[in-house]
Amino acid sequence: MHFPTLDSFIQAVCAVTTSAEAKTFFESYVEYLETNHPSVKAPLSTARADIGWVFGEGMPAPMRRVWGEATGAEHPTLGPDYTYREFSPAELFQCGVENGQKGVERYRPTPWRSQLS
Repeated sequence: MHFPTLDSFIQAVCAVTTSAEAKTFFESYVEYLETNHPSVKAPLSTARADIGWVFGEGMPAPMRRVWGEATGAEHPTLGPDYTYREFSPAELFQCGVENGQKGVERYRPTPWRSQLS
């Protein structure tokens, strides 16, 4: 298993059509991460998030369900609901707004004046 490009990974995930294939791919991908990327400290959750990320690249809901049920994969920002149903454009936009706001709050620098006291 080797993915020289992000596109090759997306294509490999999208080529899976059954639960058995999903389980086999997932197990092989976890092993790949453990062997080739030892800096990855949580290969199971990383594999679930990497595969779940592909859900947002246009994977239809029935295939997201196959992956979710076989491996526990879910989109890292849209969560488990997106694994099992289609989101409307308004719902996707709202998820983006909410996740963007979380990022802004998390990375907002501390005002320098508050550090003086």
